[in-house]
Amino acid sequence: VSTQSTWGLVGPPEDAPILQFDVQLAAEELTAQLLTGVVDVVGETLAAQLLSVDFLRGLLGKLALNSQALQIQDQSHSVTLDGAGVFVLQSCMNHSCEPNCVVVWGPTCNIVLRTTIAVQRGQPLTVSYVPVAASLDERRALLQNYLFVCACPTCRREAAEDLNPSNSEHRLT
Repeated sequence: VSTQSTWGLVGPPEDAPILQFDVQLAAEELTAQLLTGVVDVVGETLAAQLLSVDFLRGLLGKLALNSQALQIQDQSHSVTLDGAGVFVLQSCMNHSCEPNCVVVWGPTCNIVLRTTIAVQRGQPLTVSYVPVAASLDERRALLQNYLFVCACPTCRREAAEDLNPSNSEHRLT
């Protein structure tokens, strides 16, 4: 068993700050509370890897980049719980400000990806990580959390035209 792939999710660069979170302290606390039980289940070598600062930093970064906010309501809709989940299919989706798919929530906290336009065989499926109606500057600011600069057709066109980002009549939706 190896901790190398961490489920194949993309993570941030090793030097990226992770939400101002003290990973060293978390590793120490987890080790103090869980070491014996984890060693009993997976052995000493793998337990040391799973509770290491490097593994936890990578895991936290991958969760931060790939998790989806959830709001779960009880059957009477009187209680709403806020949470997060990682959906492998959605985590594999690339971003575009002109997405060809949307994420639709199912009745049991599952997700369904639906195409919004006709998609040709071999054409990448994309979703938007940010509100598509936002201005170029707003989208770029929000996408900083994902550690990339969008170069989709919409962003390239708006940057080239040097539009006023708040002028929504020039936006194609």
